[in-house]
Amino acid sequence: MAAWPKRADQIEPNERKEGAEMQKHTGFSKRFRDWGEEKGLKQCFIAEKLGISAPTITRWRNGANPKHEHLKLLIELSGKDANFWLAPEGAQAVKEE
Repeated sequence: MAAWPKRADQIEPNERKEGAEMQKHTGFSKRFRDWGEEKGLKQCFIAEKLGISAPTITRWRNGANPKHEHLKLLIELSGKDANFWLAPEGAQAVKEE
């Protein structure tokens, strides 16, 4: 018989898993976090302006990439182009003048 999975409060820090449970920050998520902090924007404000949920914003900040239609809205809101948002992690995003 298989054992029940442990609850989050039962998992020791050294047992926490990477991968699907812990998403790695992507180039997009780092730029998204930095942009929001630089502009002083709250997650709920961005979510409202884009017409998406606050949990979606949290997923973006934690490593998920936006859907195409959401990326288009983010480009309009931010004034940054797709190259800025989608450059791979570690790559220099093209600076806009």
